[in-house]
Amino acid sequence: MAIPETVPDPRDDIHAKVAFLVDRATLDGEHDPAPTRVIETHLSWVFITAERVYKLKKPVRYPFVDLVTLDARLHNCREELRLNRELAPDVYLGLTTLFWCHACGFNLDGDGEFVDVLIRMRRLPDILCLENQLRAGTVQPAEVTRAADRLVGFYQHQPPLPPADPADIGARLDADADELRGLLRSHTQLCTLVSALHDGLNRYGGALGRRPRLEAHGDLRPQHVYLGPDPVFIDRLEFSRALRVMDPVEELAYLHLECTRLGGEWVGRSFLEHYQAYSGDRIPSALLAFYHARRALLWALLAARHVERGGDREHWIGISHDYVRHGLEAIGNANQAPGAR
Repeated sequence: MAIPETVPDPRDDIHAKVAFLVDRATLDGEHDPAPTRVIETHLSWVFITAERVYKLKKPVRYPFVDLVTLDARLHNCREELRLNRELAPDVYLGLTTLFWCHACGFNLDGDGEFVDVLIRMRRLPDILCLENQLRAGTVQPAEVTRAADRLVGFYQHQPPLPPADPADIGARLDADADELRGLLRSHTQLCTLVSALHDGLNRYGGALGRRPRLEAHGDLRPQHVYLGPDPVFIDRLEFSRALRVMDPVEELAYLHLECTRLGGEWVGRSFLEHYQAYSGDRIPSALLAFYHARRALLWALLAARHVERGGDREHWIGISHDYVRHGLEAIGNANQAPGAR
């Protein structure tokens, strides 16, 4: 006797939800004559219309986040709204709820059972995105200054938190390096970078243990920075407070790294200089290089992890090696600076 196939519950089918939402009439109706653009990330499906951006969280579980249940996704969306309204108050508009009824299927009208939630955002002009401007070579110094003012003001209003434990930093370095060695075929430069980081930790561990920390943005990349008359910073990291807590100089060192990779080193340096001028916080170049290299190691690992998830190996391993190279360059430049020991 044949066993009947199990029919998946459409209420839990992420692909059925995406198919419903990708219909341009679903989200913006007649106001948007163009098809909805869809982007898939590790954690979300993002739907981009003429005036709005909607984000649907995937029901996934990773070591750093669990979004399997509806309650977890709802909590995550609420946290994303709460956190991002500090740096992008007019961008994060609210939540849109997705319903299911047996008669009409998925709908946004409130008919039937509440089955999922989307974050609703105002779409920002692509031309204002810092990453796009870096690629086009159109970044204006005055707009960088305005954005740096906004970010420094945000930092200054965050309550100070206890410094990091240098022993924890060292343990994290070793864990990241061990995982990355398992993903790379050639890791000579990686070993050199890790050795240099441990040398920096031995030299400056005391200073690192005194550095101020706060709840920062957590994922400050050029693609999350929008310039213009009213600069905003979007996609603040919402799923882990521990990953948001850091020395603001470390966060700015990462922005500097990403700007440098896009050919705009001066932009990242401007943010750092602006922060140090207004905060009175001074940091030795070698310690700044340590932060730069530490973030390079982390993002080399994050790039390499794409291979485990089915990404193109040549592409992602190439990016990983590029991060390692930038980390080594940062430490090398600091060692060659006048007064370096």
